[in-house]
Amino acid sequence: MAWITDLGPSAAQVEYRLRGGVICDRRHSIDGAPQPIWTHRSAPDGEDGREPLYEEEPTWFGSALQSFGLVRGSRFTPAQHHTASALMGGRHPSTGRRLLATADSTRNRGFEITLAQPASVSTLYVLGRPDVAASVTELVTQAVMATASHLEQQIVRHSRRAGLMGWIIQHLTMPPLNGDPPRPCLHAHLVIAALMRAPDGEWSDITGACRRALYEGVEAADAYARDKVRHLLTDHHGVAWERDRRTGRWEIASASADLYESSPRRLFGPQPGHFASADDSRRLSAVQAGALAAREQLRAWPADCASG
Repeated sequence: MAWITDLGPSAAQVEYRLRGGVICDRRHSIDGAPQPIWTHRSAPDGEDGREPLYEEEPTWFGSALQSFGLVRGSRFTPAQHHTASALMGGRHPSTGRRLLATADSTRNRGFEITLAQPASVSTLYVLGRPDVAASVTELVTQAVMATASHLEQQIVRHSRRAGLMGWIIQHLTMPPLNGDPPRPCLHAHLVIAALMRAPDGEWSDITGACRRALYEGVEAADAYARDKVRHLLTDHHGVAWERDRRTGRWEIASASADLYESSPRRLFGPQPGHFASADDSRRLSAVQAGALAAREQLRAWPADCASG
């Protein structure tokens, strides 16, 4: 599943995406205030738990970053929030100079592309041993970074421009719907500035043919990311895949039983009692119950598939 959103002219939408715990918004164009997803307090130090959202800072991507001394693949630090905000606004982060010859208050500041992994990959993450879960998230991160570079190459081919720039936010869950707890879903948000740089240093807005190429490239980028994850998980963990008859997408069909937890433990999020409210505690209990039930079903599944 993939979708793209115009962030619109509002600086608030950019500011909200300068940290890891941002909203997941499927609107094609945003013109309202940000709506935070369900959040919680972090578990105390030393507790073995998984956070519904990455608390880490986003990661820079795009070859145009070098024009401002930024390194793609590096962590996005709080000290660089001003830099990101300026770039999305079409200004040089050090001098404040306009990068575009013409710009007005209605200009779209950027785009957000969301790429979600197959449900079975999220299941492996949430039911796997801690080292397996860490490996899955790292491999997904590698795949998303490669996808961002691939997407940039495809967009550049449709123009005389040399590169994109933006950042990537990784999430482990989808936001809650209709009062339900958030469900495991490894996905990434690619926040892209609506700017492209030419080899001669000139900047232009992403509009017209370039914007169409970006929109048309989303499904291909989604397929590329899924294919990359499929090969990485096969190489590192030996999982087998099959196409889902309903969706036609590749899902994990079998995996070694030793990849999964062998005894019940807290599989997702902090323990009940570390929340701001009793309602949050009940929500997490539901998440844990669902994960444990799925784990019990999957414990025998890998062996059954392997023997078949």
